[in-house]
Amino acid sequence: MLPIMTLEEFYALITKHRLLNDIKLQKAIRLAIKSFKGLKRDDGSDVLSQHLLPMTASLIKYYVFERSKIDVEVLIVSLLHDVLEDVKGFDLSMIKDNFSNRVNNMVHLMTKYKQKNRKGYSIYINRLKYNRDYYNQIKSSPREVQLIKAADRLNNLRCAYSNPDRNKISNYIRETEEIYLEMFSKFPYFYKRISKELVRLRYYLNGNELNDTKRIKS
Repeated sequence: MLPIMTLEEFYALITKHRLLNDIKLQKAIRLAIKSFKGLKRDDGSDVLSQHLLPMTASLIKYYVFERSKIDVEVLIVSLLHDVLEDVKGFDLSMIKDNFSNRVNNMVHLMTKYKQKNRKGYSIYINRLKYNRDYYNQIKSSPREVQLIKAADRLNNLRCAYSNPDRNKISNYIRETEEIYLEMFSKFPYFYKRISKELVRLRYYLNGNELNDTKRIKS
C-alpha cells in the first residue's frame, strides 16, 4: 500500500502536537494546497496526499522519536520544497514575503535546478553528474536540509512501487545506496526505515509480491 494521508489526518496530527495554531504553518499548508492541488508525480501518485503530507508527517514523528522540539520551519520547507521545481510560474515572492530567510534559503537548497539549453528548454546533460552535483549541494547544506532530504527520499522509495519502469526503480535504489545512504546515517530514525525499504524494493523487483501488512510504518 502506498503512503497516503488526507488533509483531515494531517490536521489531526498537527492538532495532537499543538501546532494547529501556528500562523506560518497554516500559511504553508494553504500555499501547498493551492500550488499542488490535482498535480501528479511522474509515477502517477498524488503530490499532496501521497508525498508532501506523509513526508511532513514523518518529520513530526522523527522529532517525537528524538524527544526534541518540533522545528516548524522544517515542516514548512517540507510542504513547499517542490514548488520551484514542479509548479509552473510559481511566484517566488510567495515564500520571500510570507516566511523567514531561513525557510527561503532551505527551499532553494532543496531545489534541483534544471540545466538549460540554448533555446531555454530544460535538459539533463549527464544525469549521474547532475545527481551528484545535487547531492553535493545537499551535503554542504545545513543539517536541517539533510533531514528534510532524508524524509523526502524515504517517501519517494515508498511511492516507487507505483512506477511501471522497473529500471528507474533499480536506478533509484542504486543512487540511494551509493550516494545518499551514508549521509542519512546521522538520522537513525530515517536511516533504519530507508534501509528496510531498499531491501523491500529489491525483493519486489525480483518478482516477489509484498504483503501490505508487513510494510513498515512511518
